[in-house]
Amino acid sequence: MKKRVVLVRFNQGFGFNGGGGGGRDDGATARILGNLALAIGLTYLSMTGQLGWVLDAIVSVWLFAVLLPIVGLGAFLWWAGRDMVQGTVRLLQFSALAFLSQNFFLV
Repeated sequence: MKKRVVLVRFNQGFGFNGGGGGGRDDGATARILGNLALAIGLTYLSMTGQLGWVLDAIVSVWLFAVLLPIVGLGAFLWWAGRDMVQGTVRLLQFSALAFLSQNFFLV
């Protein structure tokens, strides 16, 4: 007695993979909608003449983020330099660095 083998293949339609979402999400839809919303928003701001303050705000935040650490580092180095004293220990003839705000004893 011969056995019959039937081969059934799915997903051979128009490339829609059977529909139903396929169980995976690569974020393409969200990315497209986000880009579309950004393009619409920038177009609206540009056409109404309000794009300038948005760009000014972006530049201001960028400058603040770049300049604040530089100014802060300079202020810290100035403050730390005010509190440091350098001298030589006469008995041992070596250079020592100490902070004025700390109690220290050289023996």
